[in-house]
Amino acid sequence: MTGDLGGRIGRLVGSEVRSLRPLHAGCIAEVARVDLADGRVLVAKRSRGLDLTLEAFMLGELRRLSPLPVPDVMAPEPDLLLLAYVEHDPGGLDGAAQRH
Repeated sequence: MTGDLGGRIGRLVGSEVRSLRPLHAGCIAEVARVDLADGRVLVAKRSRGLDLTLEAFMLGELRRLSPLPVPDVMAPEPDLLLLAYVEHDPGGLDGAAQRH
């Protein structure tokens, strides 16, 4: 993720960006971990042409209608989606989880 993305993220969430680190992503977006000066950790997803506001809406509906652990949407923009970072097990999914 390049350009003035750090500045843009900082303006959207009200805190200076300390670091942006790429995360593994799919083919429709660039994804990065964002560490903020106020201690929060976010995920920034920058679109490669698709409108991300629909994804933000769907995440909100999942949060509202299901018990699934869904990250908070911090800033929904057409080309940039900021989400709360969700800690995870870096070991990956086991066979039972993959089948589920």
